[in-house]
Amino acid sequence: MHEMFLDRWTANVAGSAGSVAFCDFERDEILIDRKSSAEVDDQARRLAAALGEITSPCVVLALEHQFEFAYAFLACLLREVPAVPLPPPSGGSRAKERFGRIVNESDGAVVLTSRTAIPPEKAGDYPRARILYVEDLLGTAEPWPDTPAVSPDRVAMVQFTSGSTSSPKGVPITHGALGANLASLEELTGVTADDVGVGWIPFYHDMGLIGSLLLPMYRGFGVYFLSASAFIRRPGRWLDLIGQVRATISVAPDFGYRLCVDRVPAAWSGDLSTLRTLLNGSEPLSHATLKRFEDRFAAAGFDPSAWLPCYGMAEATLMVSGRRRGTGAVSRAFSARDLDHAGTARPCSDDGARRLVSSGRPVGCEVEIRKDGEPVPDGTVGSVLIRGENVFTGTYCRSIGSVPAVADAPAGRWWHESGDLGFFHEGELYVCGREADLISRNGVQHHAVDIERKLSEIARRDVPSAAFGIAHSTHDEAMVLLEVPRSLVRGEDGLGAVLDTWGQELAAALDLPRVGIQIVPVGSLPRTTSGKVQRGLARSRFRDQRFEAFGTSTVGQDIIALLKSSAATGNEVSAP
Repeated sequence: MHEMFLDRWTANVAGSAGSVAFCDFERDEILIDRKSSAEVDDQARRLAAALGEITSPCVVLALEHQFEFAYAFLACLLREVPAVPLPPPSGGSRAKERFGRIVNESDGAVVLTSRTAIPPEKAGDYPRARILYVEDLLGTAEPWPDTPAVSPDRVAMVQFTSGSTSSPKGVPITHGALGANLASLEELTGVTADDVGVGWIPFYHDMGLIGSLLLPMYRGFGVYFLSASAFIRRPGRWLDLIGQVRATISVAPDFGYRLCVDRVPAAWSGDLSTLRTLLNGSEPLSHATLKRFEDRFAAAGFDPSAWLPCYGMAEATLMVSGRRRGTGAVSRAFSARDLDHAGTARPCSDDGARRLVSSGRPVGCEVEIRKDGEPVPDGTVGSVLIRGENVFTGTYCRSIGSVPAVADAPAGRWWHESGDLGFFHEGELYVCGREADLISRNGVQHHAVDIERKLSEIARRDVPSAAFGIAHSTHDEAMVLLEVPRSLVRGEDGLGAVLDTWGQELAAALDLPRVGIQIVPVGSLPRTTSGKVQRGLARSRFRDQRFEAFGTSTVGQDIIALLKSSAATGNEVSAP
């Protein structure tokens, strides 16, 4: 039995271990507001008491990157009511629509928020919810005195999936699963009370909540946060903060490292020599990104052995597998033809190879690769299934009104189908992509992410894209949408010819009959709350011709004509 998070946190408070800090930026100065674990705990207990009677099955946390989130999350644990972190509706039309759809579908939902996230004049947008402002509650009550002895099968929180290939679903995570996964993270990263963390990923994302916030609180080391918006505006601020506080551990998805390489000024001079662990997960791992980051920041003292590539998902609380601290990243070249045609991973030279990054070994759970429902040997591509104490019981919450107080089944007894494809090689897991994103051409399976990366290489631009397939009764087609700033294509002569050339090179490189390419404005591609492109939704919008296009290749125009013809005649055109 693993130690519960709340028990470990309470012990850290008693031992004065750990701290939490949030940072603002004023020109080039970093302003740090730091609180001890005891101060955070005191405010959380006061908030827990101020909540009064809670009749809702859960409490929605709609808070920005701030101390109030930590207070609210702990208050929920103290009151033994599941916490449901959601992106605040202040983040744009998509965030508002998603938030409203979730909180308005059940009567009496309790929403803990701030006046910044939901201004009082906007509270009426959520008529079925009970809106409570943290600012109004803090300091109005004496601290909640009790620390409950929670049962491992009691639900601690609900994580909504990113919705990259389907509608978001609520994943109930028990106290037992949370404790088990944090223990695995502690083992994997080797963190101690002497470590120092830095994070920027939002807390409504599993990697931000568990990997950046709860792990330091569980282990008892200090952590500093900047907001995601501050990072996106100036990625160098993340690196500046790492250097200033001499951080030893941080975490980001692949796009975070790409932003640093692409947008941190060449004149930047900082210190990354204290980093011992740099987790890389949430998105497909990229060998090119790792090498670019290593080369760009070698002069700042970055040690490649700090890389800790990993693999996880909300259904596993967070972590499924990873490399051990200090071992760095491992990438291998496999025959692209064998991967696509035969579904086998055969190591080969770089000529005609696809270089994949290892996601390490399973930690705290079992991972099995199956094909047609049966386990397959190492080196065979198949569906990735997971089982363990950290894996949820299999029943999703379709609404916040259906959040259970206790898990409906014992942990660790069933296999969860992740929806990913992968294989084992020399005992380590390699993830190829999502099953739902496969594009089948003439019996060959192509992963959307491989098409997107190859097009970036050909175009020599690292820009967001979405690859998907359109299946017709007589033939298949592959299509890629590229987001490019208007300023780069306005008045561009010969753009169609350029796109045709890129499409021909892409088709030849990946053994595809042909590929259509269309350029759309920045921000057009649908994304999840964590920023992942939703390829399935992009395909639907393309079929409905809802994108404003700056340019389309000849093959792309043929595919559009095919769609229009099919719509007129009633013939079926669908996803592969």
